[in-house]
Amino acid sequence: MTRRSRRDVPGTWHHVMNRGIARRTLFEGREDLRYFLSRLAREVRAGRIEVHSFSLLTTHYHLLVRSPVGELSTAMGRIQNAYVRYFNRKRRRDGPLCRSRFRSKRVDSEAYRRVVARYIDYNQVKAGLCSAPWDYAWGSAAAYVQRTGPRWLNRDWLEGVLLQGAENDESLIDAYKRRMGRALGKDVWRWVETRSLVRPEAASCHDDLLFTAPDRVLDWMIRKAQLADGSTLGEPMADAEVVDRLARSLAPPLLIEGHRGRPTDVTFVFRVAMLRDVACCTWETIAKRTERGVAACCTAYRAHHPRWLSERPEYSSAAEAVAQQAIARMVREL
Repeated sequence: MTRRSRRDVPGTWHHVMNRGIARRTLFEGREDLRYFLSRLAREVRAGRIEVHSFSLLTTHYHLLVRSPVGELSTAMGRIQNAYVRYFNRKRRRDGPLCRSRFRSKRVDSEAYRRVVARYIDYNQVKAGLCSAPWDYAWGSAAAYVQRTGPRWLNRDWLEGVLLQGAENDESLIDAYKRRMGRALGKDVWRWVETRSLVRPEAASCHDDLLFTAPDRVLDWMIRKAQLADGSTLGEPMADAEVVDRLARSLAPPLLIEGHRGRPTDVTFVFRVAMLRDVACCTWETIAKRTERGVAACCTAYRAHHPRWLSERPEYSSAAEAVAQQAIARMVREL
């Protein structure tokens, strides 16, 4: 059975990434990097994608692209297939080179787009390849700062953002260094990685397996998730550590009777609910964070949703405050 094309409509922005299979090198020299960029340029000239930021590292790559005609899969398939053929032919090898066809995460807000651009720029610094993003030759940061680089790099959106937020008579280059040169906070970095599923342990990429499913299958999965634990399939709105910290500090001081009249640990229930609803953690992750069993966490969540949310105004207000502050923390870096 063939794969269903991933959801892509004209005008959609995507964070695209992939890495070498079994953590092997994807680019082994300048010729490899140049060839990959030449395939990227060909798809840009064909009008299938716009590239706004990029970073090519030894084992993986990141792109911030806009899909003007809804042909992201076609473009990336052409790029990767041509590159793998070139790589294998040059080294007299065969077999797969990339871990998957490619991963993409829709970037559906201006704030998230700015975070992703900074995340992409700072990858080379985090990898220890340079001390500042623009010192690395194989990333878009150098092109923005040095005012040179590939003609196919679309600078309109990012330079518009920088000019809009420029201070006094600040030049475009100085604005870029000030806005894009700062490292993302650890919690924001984890949040982007969780949403983008670029972590090695995230082997079951839901971008390939879940959101490429037919609509009727996706609807069925959502219904089953609701029947199982009262929650829907979703993506983290904020980093789990940030959410857990806020939940512990903002838990409402309530005394609620539980099973057989015993007092309920409201803070525990509140932490479970916020980790599940705001950070979209798995039951195993929640159990590990709260040092309780999975069954206890599931039971606590059933008390939270929907009964306490609808019956306790102070409880629902605290939940809203956690969500708002956690999301604000994610975009504060802007």
